[in-house]
Amino acid sequence: MRIAQLSIAERDGGAERIALDLHHGYRAAGHDARLLTPRPLRDHAGKTTTPGVIGIDEHAGRLPWVRWLSRYDRRAARPVAAVRRRLGYDDYAHPWTSGLLDLLPWTPDVLHLHNLHGGWFDLRQLAPLSHKLPVVATLHDAVWATGGPHFPCIAPSWREHVVEKNRKRRAPIFRDSRLRVATPSRWMLGLINGGSLEPGVIERRVIHNGVDTDVYSPGPREPGRRRLGVSDDEHLLLMVAMPGRRGFTHKDPQTALQAVRKIDPALRPATLCFVGSNEPPTQSNGVTVLHHPVVTDRSELTELYRAADALVHAAHEDNFPTVILEAMACGLPCVATDRGGMPEQIIEKQTGFVVPTHDPEALAVALNNVLGDESMRVGMGCAARKRACEHFTLERMTRDYLEWFAGFVPDATGLRC
Repeated sequence: MRIAQLSIAERDGGAERIALDLHHGYRAAGHDARLLTPRPLRDHAGKTTTPGVIGIDEHAGRLPWVRWLSRYDRRAARPVAAVRRRLGYDDYAHPWTSGLLDLLPWTPDVLHLHNLHGGWFDLRQLAPLSHKLPVVATLHDAVWATGGPHFPCIAPSWREHVVEKNRKRRAPIFRDSRLRVATPSRWMLGLINGGSLEPGVIERRVIHNGVDTDVYSPGPREPGRRRLGVSDDEHLLLMVAMPGRRGFTHKDPQTALQAVRKIDPALRPATLCFVGSNEPPTQSNGVTVLHHPVVTDRSELTELYRAADALVHAAHEDNFPTVILEAMACGLPCVATDRGGMPEQIIEKQTGFVVPTHDPEALAVALNNVLGDESMRVGMGCAARKRACEHFTLERMTRDYLEWFAGFVPDATGLRC
């Protein structure tokens, strides 16, 4: 099969990581795969460094002076569009999108789309593309379902007229499209029902995210603890998040912080490390709060998981966060909130705990259970590793997509998956 994927960046957050991992998986399975992105990794000569990755000039088709200025200051080049994006309105004025298929050496058998929001893709091209070839869209968040916010929990902070305007503009686009939609969680699949996206969906299914369980694996605690400056006798908790343009909108670091401050004094000293933050460290009553910059190198992130006693994923909502899968693969118990797809990842009292949102007391009780009983912590970690290896591997995720593609791509059923 010839498979073309479209992603906003080669490496960034979890959605971009999934697209890149699928790209490698498709190629490893013997398929001719390309990953198109406006933000590829490049060498000193400006050439893309990853086989099969094609850089997109997202300013193609604009006036020369706009193209020139966009390379230095995107907002100054299109100030009205920048203001509208800041307010939350969709931005469709991206001429390069109409020539998307011309960027490829062949017409793909499948066009696999990932996050298209963020002001870089013209959604109006969805309908013509989906009538030319099969188009699969993986919903890593709820933007298409909500009309703007990444998750329903954020909707109250948005202006209603902005969301309604986006929905009205998208409705005819989706209605005229023929999309096959994959969601990592059953929860996200349910958000499609009754929304403006639903009329354009001809097939839908849940395909859980997967992670590299060879890279994310149990190992020694010492390297990560040395890097963080945490002693062997301290309890270490991690919260890993990628901040967006509007900050940690659907994450809840405050509840995590309040919970750690409420853990049993007998379990201190304890350290909570926020990975993805650049604030200065604080310390009070035997609780240290560290802030670590965003980690994109998987080996470095694995060291941090191995160093910890548990992962804390306090979120108002989340789809199927890869950080939970990564931590599980490293043999780490996970304590997460009960919204979105997170309860689909964690088996209560076997691989971790699921607690109500906005409830630091309940989160603190769960952390006391994990930190106060070493045999429980070790047992949960082993069960988490086993679950990750059985259900949430890259190989399983890649196979699920390829088997799906083979069902609607002509003459593809005999290809190796």
